[in-house]
Amino acid sequence: MHSNNRFQAEDRRVFNPVFRITALGMAVVLCFCLLLSGLHRLQLDEGETYLAAAQETKTQVISVEGTRGDILDTNGVVLATNRECYEVTFTWDPDKRTSEGNANYTKSLLLVIDLIEEDGGKVIDSFDIVRGEDGNWHFTWEEYFDAEASASRAETWCRNMALDYDDYENPGEIYEALCQRYGIGTDVDEATAHKLLSIWQQAQMNSYSSYIAQTICSDVPISTVSKIELASAQLDGIGVQQSSIRVYPQQYMAAHVVGYVGSIGEEELDGYLEDGYDRNDSIGVSGIEQSMEEYLTGSSGQKRGSRVVEVNNLSRVIRQLDYTPPQEGSNVVLTLDAELQKVAYDALGDTISQINTIQHARVAAYSGRYDTLVEARGGTPIQYADTGAAIVMEVDTGNLLAVVDYPSYDLNLFVGGISQENYDALIEDERNPLFSVALSSRATPGSIFKPLVATAALMEGAIDTSTTVVDAGSYAQHGIPASQALHCWNLGGHGPQNVVSAIQNSCNVFFYETAYRLGNEALYDWAQAYGLTSRTGIEVSGESLSYVASQETYYNPEKGLYEQATSIPVYIASRIRSYIREVGDELSVTFTDEELNAGIEKIFAAYVNGEDAYEAAYDALVNDIGIPAAVVSNNRMTSKIVSLLGELKFGLVDTMITGIGQSVTTVTPLAVARYLCALVNGGNVYEAHVVDRVVDDAGNILYDSVPTLITNTGVSPEVSSTVMQGMKQAIMYGSVSGRFYGYKYRDQIAGKTGTAETSDIDIENNSWFMCFAPYDDPQIAVVIHIPNGYSSSYSVEAAKEIVEYYLDRQAEDTSASIPQTGTLVE
Repeated sequence: MHSNNRFQAEDRRVFNPVFRITALGMAVVLCFCLLLSGLHRLQLDEGETYLAAAQETKTQVISVEGTRGDILDTNGVVLATNRECYEVTFTWDPDKRTSEGNANYTKSLLLVIDLIEEDGGKVIDSFDIVRGEDGNWHFTWEEYFDAEASASRAETWCRNMALDYDDYENPGEIYEALCQRYGIGTDVDEATAHKLLSIWQQAQMNSYSSYIAQTICSDVPISTVSKIELASAQLDGIGVQQSSIRVYPQQYMAAHVVGYVGSIGEEELDGYLEDGYDRNDSIGVSGIEQSMEEYLTGSSGQKRGSRVVEVNNLSRVIRQLDYTPPQEGSNVVLTLDAELQKVAYDALGDTISQINTIQHARVAAYSGRYDTLVEARGGTPIQYADTGAAIVMEVDTGNLLAVVDYPSYDLNLFVGGISQENYDALIEDERNPLFSVALSSRATPGSIFKPLVATAALMEGAIDTSTTVVDAGSYAQHGIPASQALHCWNLGGHGPQNVVSAIQNSCNVFFYETAYRLGNEALYDWAQAYGLTSRTGIEVSGESLSYVASQETYYNPEKGLYEQATSIPVYIASRIRSYIREVGDELSVTFTDEELNAGIEKIFAAYVNGEDAYEAAYDALVNDIGIPAAVVSNNRMTSKIVSLLGELKFGLVDTMITGIGQSVTTVTPLAVARYLCALVNGGNVYEAHVVDRVVDDAGNILYDSVPTLITNTGVSPEVSSTVMQGMKQAIMYGSVSGRFYGYKYRDQIAGKTGTAETSDIDIENNSWFMCFAPYDDPQIAVVIHIPNGYSSSYSVEAAKEIVEYYLDRQAEDTSASIPQTGTLVE
């Protein structure tokens, strides 16, 4: 009885809901207590070291760089600026530089790499050892240097990485040694290991600067920042800090002038370190970003500030003890007008597209003819119009209002380092968008050179305004045989021509005769006076030097064979070397290029200086190159060599064709713009300027550009007026006059076309057009150059749009509101 009663009572307790809830609660409390006890024991037994370490503090001095200055156009449109962002950093504590410490840091880095890449971020991946296509490890510079230079560079690199170069057989062994040093296990995939070694390389290269945080990823989203903060206890040495990143709101606008920033190259690192830069700082690597680095930067030692902070043993800042603000970079204001720049870019692009369409249509219509011409030159494909340049320069200052290269490229591609995919796309683009046609290309000018010839001849008295030359379509004067007669582009001839009508009609025959009367020496001197043999002085690197045909341009004995202005001497030397080697093969004698070049240069110098070329050739062959005298005589080697020298001598016909802008004269679009300004401003040759002023963050003007007069050519007002009249009539009555019918500013523009032959295929001609406006009071000079642009008449269209925009705006006497972000570009 009693036993049954007990079981019944227990049954009631077990199945009683109140009892069950009470029991469950007691179990939960018990488990919670056990958990707390475990955590407490964990904190006491296993976290004691961590807590003690975290409570240790040190004082650090952290260098603080100023913000890089902006680049703006003349109206304040921002072309380059900075955007605030977050960056992830790694700090290598000198007290933890042990095997165990390195391995722990690597664990932190592995975790942070995962967190960064989860949100699409990219960690630096610039380790200087990479796996090649052959499957072996190589230094990245091996393909750019010979074996000796590469080994020297590798030795220096190893020394900076605290390695002894002689201890390793190959880069693969170095790779393995560094993986072991930094605790990168074999379970880490190769791609991740490469990123880890990139971070460690950066830290090692900067190990001289303790506690300097090294950026391992820039411009991370706030989501990544949050993840890193949440995992901070596991991320020893990892930090997040506010920074800024360079941005280019107008994208492709004036890209070759504005330039972009990038990392400091190894070859220039020492110089920047001496100036107080940090290894990881960005510097200008092209354009204004490069040339005005001194003003734009906030990273030099002169401008850096500092923070004195207290940090714990995890390198995390606890508090700031002192702060010296940095000096911000200064703003650079350009002479460029962003709206005019865009109008010019669009006009040029449209014109190039139209020419390209016309060229393809012509080839399709006359395919048999063009196929024959292509086959005759060995199958080299036809070159169509697909690039070009446009320059707008103020006539009385040399200030550049527009410098257009087509095509351009988006400067933002280079922000944070351009991807290999984007870089390959730019490099593989046959139009070569990274190359500046406006500044760096040289091309035969054609008839835009004729106003200079007219100016020189009038000033030298070789002709006057009444001089008349009859153009019958061909020219065989002054000893030129009829079989080798020179021709006018108008095969029917222009009839009697004076200097004004010759400029109007671009009459070749008139300028053949004028160049003959003037002579090459005087012509060259006047071209030099107008700045066509010197650089313009623009504040951007990469400007090429223009050349005007002369004996010195053909071959200058004071320069080495490979330092000449043209490829003519190299070509002739190549033919002579081949001939001498043929003789050497018969003698079983081998000659080095050095031996041959020394003798060839001796022969060249004697020939162009009017000395006995036969005697010089004999002396060089026998005494310098070492060919037996009997072999030289029996093979008549001196006669054969001298017969190859004909193209090296600048002759009468060369002078004549120089007068029409052909021969070896090659000029840059920028040089042409300056020359045109001097033609119409009274002979003042100015430096070209694209920088207007530099303003610091307090508004003080640190640099203020003023027109820089290089020289005055001494041209008379009467001569200038005559030449300008010819250019005016070229627009009103010349070969392109039809393109100006109905043009609203026909009466206010004057100019000159230039179609320069580049091959036997007509559609490959270079297309030039230069003009100025207004005619009565010249303010701007405009130059259009389209390589392989077929005919100069097509370039006129781009210039018309530019002049119309400029004069319309002048008439309105006000500028349209210009947006400050990226809306100027489409």
